[in-house]
Amino acid sequence: MGKLFYQLAGLLFLFFGIWYILSLIPFTNFCNFKELGKRNEQALADFMLNYMKMNSISIDSVEEKTDISLIVSRVCEQSSLHCNDLKLHFFRSQEVNAFALPAQNMVVLTGLIDFCKTPEELAGVIAHEMAHMEHNHVTKRMVKELGLTVVMSMISGNSGGNAAKEAIRMLSSSAFDRSQEKEADETAVRLLVEAGIDPIHLANFFEQLSEQEPSFTKSMAWISTHPDSQERAESIKAIRKNYSIAVEPIMDQQQWSKVKETLKNIYQ
Repeated sequence: MGKLFYQLAGLLFLFFGIWYILSLIPFTNFCNFKELGKRNEQALADFMLNYMKMNSISIDSVEEKTDISLIVSRVCEQSSLHCNDLKLHFFRSQEVNAFALPAQNMVVLTGLIDFCKTPEELAGVIAHEMAHMEHNHVTKRMVKELGLTVVMSMISGNSGGNAAKEAIRMLSSSAFDRSQEKEADETAVRLLVEAGIDPIHLANFFEQLSEQEPSFTKSMAWISTHPDSQERAESIKAIRKNYSIAVEPIMDQQQWSKVKETLKNIYQ
């Protein structure tokens, strides 16, 4: 009996030892889509965008018909991304959300624009999503959550709508863990400061969002891998203290109201 016990103990030790070593290997680094090329990244984004266009209302020419391009360019010029490569896609939805896709594609829902009280709040959200792009969080997270086989099948076009639906659900919800969200928030604050935009507007956005979150979400924040909105607002305020800010308004409140009114006329 004693010999059997030691054999089982040895097997368990070996199993957990191998599991621990494998957990330390950054497999997603080997699956970096930058190494696979922009064509594959764009194919992946196109797969998801086509699914959204079949199941949602896409709104074209938003940037040309409104001054949203002013907001985007102010932030984008301070990032490592090429502004000409950034592609915004607007969809009609009451959901307050925007999320990054591969190949510098970004989805913005009209509910987000309606929700933002200032253009600087929208700039803050856009800066945050650009930060996810800069750090290549999107493709890394997709590989980790969905698996390389599923991601490659989407690139090749051999995957069905369920895969696209799951990928969009993941990226538009709590796709990123605490460390990635913190990294994106820190980068967003830097981008905003360099663009002459006070990051306090991004903190204000999260505080307003926090007021609409169910109370149970806040009470369970300590066991969640995804930080709640109030926590993120406080973190952004703390990061902001490390900078001196020379603020330059994007547009006045009257212009912002006109942007929102024009947008409503477009999608009604």
